[in-house]
Amino acid sequence: MDTLVQLDNATYAFEFKLDQTAEIAIQQIKDKGYLEPYGNEGEPLIAISVNFSTGTKVLEDVFISLYSTQNKSEIIKSEIFRPSLVRK
Repeated sequence: MDTLVQLDNATYAFEFKLDQTAEIAIQQIKDKGYLEPYGNEGEPLIAISVNFSTGTKVLEDVFISLYSTQNKSEIIKSEIFRPSLVRK
């Protein structure tokens, strides 16, 4: 895990990748159980993965997953964003 942010109302795990995919990064958070030690008080567990491209010099994609606090390996909701596809 690259960064962990623990607040009073939620815990966030961040994984950053370079020239890979946000899906690979989110899978790493899940496979390695980075959030499993947290969420014992019922606060939300949120995994955020980010992939940057050295070729295009932009943030390629972001994947956000909300995990169940009862079964910490269960993803309740996931969303992927590809801001690099939205260009002016």
